[in-house]
Amino acid sequence: MFAGVYYIMASIFGVVGNLLVFVTVCRHNVLHRPSYYLLCNLALADLVYSLIISPSYMTMYFSGCFQMGNIGCQLQGYISQVFALQSVWTLCFISIDRYIAICHALRYASLFTRRKCFVMIALSWIIPLITNAFPFVGWGKYHFVPYCYGCFMLWDLTINIASFDFFVGLANFYPPAGIVIFCYIKMYQETRKIIATRPPSLETDKQVKKWKADLKAAKIFALIMGLFLFTWMPFVGCRTYKIFAGSTTLIKTLEEVTLFTLTLSNYMNPIVYCLMNREFRGKMIAIFDRRPIPID
Repeated sequence: MFAGVYYIMASIFGVVGNLLVFVTVCRHNVLHRPSYYLLCNLALADLVYSLIISPSYMTMYFSGCFQMGNIGCQLQGYISQVFALQSVWTLCFISIDRYIAICHALRYASLFTRRKCFVMIALSWIIPLITNAFPFVGWGKYHFVPYCYGCFMLWDLTINIASFDFFVGLANFYPPAGIVIFCYIKMYQETRKIIATRPPSLETDKQVKKWKADLKAAKIFALIMGLFLFTWMPFVGCRTYKIFAGSTTLIKTLEEVTLFTLTLSNYMNPIVYCLMNREFRGKMIAIFDRRPIPID
């Protein structure tokens, strides 16, 4: 019963939250900047995931069986894998954007242009679309996992399966995860350095605001890193351990739990990346204001 309620609530929150993010960025010209384009790309992927993948899990849970056949299983596994890993790559590019903004602030406009942002957005789709399609030509396999209510990439020690699993991790998870961790560690160090070297007496309001912004940024970076590790590392660790331990009762329970934490990222992203941003929060609230909204 918990799984059914979870998928219903998650789908609702995922659709509403990510749709609000998408509409807010599209509606306000002042948000038409590279950093917000990346947020919009993340929201789009999470929105489609909430509209397509979560309802399919929910349908299987309430019907008690998978009704789409082998082809449907392969498509569900492929689509869910693409959208999940697309989010990972977008988070990676967001971390690069924030790294340049914090650690190379004076060169941000020249280093992170709109054109480069659009190239990153294209890569966030192209890489998972290509690298996860190989099971359709016989390398790797998507299979039905009844206790997880859907189809997922098969993990075992056979050469064909294990080599594909390793390739997907090498192409889609470990590089972006490493970049995310590196960027946020450097940003945290840079923020700590700025705070530590601030003058004992702040003479202007501008200095006060900058110091408060740096302090808040450090806290947000810690939350972002924690969410990423909390949602992805248990799932990847469980799947890796399953290759060597086999499909035991404990593994089945851990897989179901870690799948919940993994899908949670699709619904928490709007809160962490957007609602904690004062500028974005103000624009989102303005959508519900009945008064005419001036053109930015």
